[in-house]
Amino acid sequence: MEDWQVKAGRIECTGSAPNSRVHVLTSVINESNGEINVSAQVGLIRPAENTKNGSAGFSIGVKDEIDPDVKAACYYGKGVKAGVSYQRSFIYWRSGKTLPAPFDYSDFHLVVKGSRKNGATELIVTCQSKDGATTQLTYQTQEDIAGLVALVSNFEEKGGDAFWFNKVNLSGSKLVAKPENSFGPILWAMHTLSKGTLTIAAQMPPLGAKDTKEVELQLKKGNSWAKAATQKIDEVAYTAHFRLPNWDSGKEVFYRLIYKNGGKEYTYTGTIRQEPLNRPLRFGGLTCQEWGVSI
Repeated sequence: MEDWQVKAGRIECTGSAPNSRVHVLTSVINESNGEINVSAQVGLIRPAENTKNGSAGFSIGVKDEIDPDVKAACYYGKGVKAGVSYQRSFIYWRSGKTLPAPFDYSDFHLVVKGSRKNGATELIVTCQSKDGATTQLTYQTQEDIAGLVALVSNFEEKGGDAFWFNKVNLSGSKLVAKPENSFGPILWAMHTLSKGTLTIAAQMPPLGAKDTKEVELQLKKGNSWAKAATQKIDEVAYTAHFRLPNWDSGKEVFYRLIYKNGGKEYTYTGTIRQEPLNRPLRFGGLTCQEWGVSI
């Protein structure tokens, strides 16, 4: 997420890590018969003469093999690759096809059209160069491709050159709206309560230069909300830290974080639990683990 930015009306990859992706969360390819169309204008951020290696395109049907949650798909999910490779100079899926030479990587149009019927899936990927030359590749499989769609800069290349995307479009009868998949811009919050002092940290995503740089904390009192504090967002960590002394730990309190930006108001809610007294202390452990399945 930190390796992407919106600039001049297009989304740009600013990093060089392999498999840098931006996922479309609120439109998902469903497991069903029908059609799916994905298209975008794509190009190199730097001039082609300075390019050494790189690739760009889509990952179609991104999902995690174990966890159906959309966040797991973003972290661990895999999909079918469709794009253009600079170093190898072909448009590729699980097979490849040579692009016309010379090919201008500064600006080209990429389209994927898929259809599912009679237990079979056909995918057609088309690349149109800036001068109008078209290269097309057809891929057929028995699998029903379903899941998220992601924009990818450098499928495998480490240190590859970065690409931009514009005019991204998804359509088709296999596409299902999932507005509940959206989350943010307050990603999450954590709190601690110690010796009568409450501390809350709100985690934000990377913000643009014109985005609001503060978060408001409100506490629920009776049936209404009262403002408790407003804090600036750290420019490096993208966190807003709240510290409330003299906290009454003997009662449960609901809180919400407010972020206002671009004429919209976003909220994140949580609960400050009552301090657990007069019972055995309970501990919980949480670790960051990756898992896999081998057969």
